Amino acid sequence: MPFSIAFWFSIFGNPLNDLALLRRAKTAQGEITSAEEDVGDGDLGQAIWTHRAEYAFKLPDGRQVIGSFEGSGRLRRDLTIPLSVEIEYLPENPTISRVKGMGAESFPGWIMRTLLSFAFLTMAVAPGIKLLTMGAHPLSRQKELTLPHP
Repeated sequence: MPFSIAFWFSIFGNPLNDLALLRRAKTAQGEITSAEEDVGDGDLGQAIWTHRAEYAFKLPDGRQVIGSFEGSGRLRRDLTIPLSVEIEYLPENPTISRVKGMGAESFPGWIMRTLLSFAFLTMAVAPGIKLLTMGAHPLSRQKELTLPHP
């Protein structure tokens, strides 16, 4: 179960942070300072591209905050570094931040994204929960098989 929750957070992020950014985010001008992409092999031999980028922005008091994000797919070919972007952050905890537009942009959108990700998590965890509830000995719960005497 802990593995599935960690898996959920790695794919979808923390939905509570997303909601907090949706409700209370301040914006600042920042820039993407580095970006890289990586290619791996899929199960059928196809190329699977992922990318990672770092961004930096300054708070009104002058402190600089650095953040990052990861995604699937290739980077845009016309990407030039540094790239000016708008950053959303929580004033009480600026390390919780994102590039504007990289998360839920409305409360209904947040609900839909969270429900769909929870449904995905449930489907991924259901077989394991079934095994835990049935136990490792499913035959022990069945009545003994008796053969008729000839």
